[in-house]
Amino acid sequence: MVNKLLMKKGLLAAMLSAALIFSISHKTYASTIQRLSGSDRYKTAIEVSKSGWKYTSDYVIIATGENFADALCATPIAKKYNAPILLADGKSLTTELSQELIRLKVKNVFIVGGEGAVSKEIGDQLRQSYNVVRLAGVNRYETSVKIAEQLGTSSRVVVATGESFPDALSIASIAGKEGMPILLTEKDTLPDCVQKYLSGKIISTTYIVGGQGVVGKTVEAKLSSVKRLAGADRYATNVAIVNEFINVLSFNSVFVATGENFPDALAGSSMAAKISSPIVLTNDGIPFQVRKLVDSKLDIIGTFNILGGVGAVADSVANKICTEMPRVVIDPGHGEVDSGAVGPTGVMEKTVNLAIALKLGQELQNRGIDVVFTRTTDNVSWNQDMKQISTDLQPRCDIANNSRADFFISVHNNSAVSSVTGTETYYSTLNPSGKAFADSIQLELKNTLSAYSTFRNRGVKTADYYVLKNTKIPAALVEVAFLSNPTEENLLTTYGFQQQSAAAIAGGIAKILN
Repeated sequence: MVNKLLMKKGLLAAMLSAALIFSISHKTYASTIQRLSGSDRYKTAIEVSKSGWKYTSDYVIIATGENFADALCATPIAKKYNAPILLADGKSLTTELSQELIRLKVKNVFIVGGEGAVSKEIGDQLRQSYNVVRLAGVNRYETSVKIAEQLGTSSRVVVATGESFPDALSIASIAGKEGMPILLTEKDTLPDCVQKYLSGKIISTTYIVGGQGVVGKTVEAKLSSVKRLAGADRYATNVAIVNEFINVLSFNSVFVATGENFPDALAGSSMAAKISSPIVLTNDGIPFQVRKLVDSKLDIIGTFNILGGVGAVADSVANKICTEMPRVVIDPGHGEVDSGAVGPTGVMEKTVNLAIALKLGQELQNRGIDVVFTRTTDNVSWNQDMKQISTDLQPRCDIANNSRADFFISVHNNSAVSSVTGTETYYSTLNPSGKAFADSIQLELKNTLSAYSTFRNRGVKTADYYVLKNTKIPAALVEVAFLSNPTEENLLTTYGFQQQSAAAIAGGIAKILN
């Protein structure tokens, strides 16, 4: 309830510090979007080679384009020998691959994988013109060890599942830059060849990439100095990996690849390793964590390298990922000693406001909208010596004004006589840009909450509340329901009503953002 809030004393300087914590620096669009693609995965790899190695390369890595397993571990040796990774197709060298080897003036070729991956015929053809070394074992796990042996000694190693590709690809360019071998494992059994390779070595850090669903506890227990880099899915794991090494990466150039298939990211990993750049994985929806990571670096990213054609990474995805995220500041009204309104059974407004606001934040993130909170807990310290309303609420406005956000929404609940019910949304006449914002929110709340018997559409109203008139971006304040009404007080304590209210507010915000 706003009236009570307006009478409260000021916030501590700690709230001012929070404004700095939540403020987001200026971001710009990337200067260049470069798509590296061919008509298929093989020609895409050649286009990457042409872009990253414009003149010559003494070395080239050749892997199969049909299966990920052997090639997953190739990026570190590609970086060691400053070599592109090219993909072989079928039983013989293609004309395009042969021409690229000639263009590069190649002298040495590493084939990764056995003859079941890259055929004997291809090996024989290559030996007619180049010095060829095949790095292969009896299976993918032994092949990863052979590649590690070629790479040389490292005090840090990467262990990834040999059963799927995204986790190893996420760290491939980083492992290459840092000179770390990528060793493959089964989920619950560490292959003997990998154990033998690690035996007697002094390992300062073993990075397990992926969760326990792909590399289990049994394997982890056999490794030393383990640090697991994992997220809820392949995209969250990708972000966790990049964040772990963020201080040694260059974000002047970023590589974007589909997380749904391996060849484009594999070919791009060698070029990314060469220039110390990360590879970020995406899908058609651009996972929120991925976009948030890229968004935090937009001011320094000069080039986005899109790996693969529009069937892998659509133009709409490429354009969206390199633009600043839409952003909303969520202000859960009241907090700590300021309870706000109190219902007949003692339900405090501050608690309900926060519950709805946190759900609203998740709803917005699910829609790809970034969120900045003025508070995320009940902990709002008050300075009893601050008596002016301006110092009471200004920190909340400061957070909004420093956030580069598109909109500010303050979440409240109302109080009056017990018979009054309904929902209303406010904007300030001193900040009229908030009117369309308030209209969109109120319409969605009306459409969602009208199923409840107590619902009354109280409409959009004007009020020059402090947080509305002193926020420089379009701002609205929503009073979801009346705590003073026993029925609505009970509704406000239920997860379902809170979730529906949050979803409705988020829907209104998403529509105005379009």
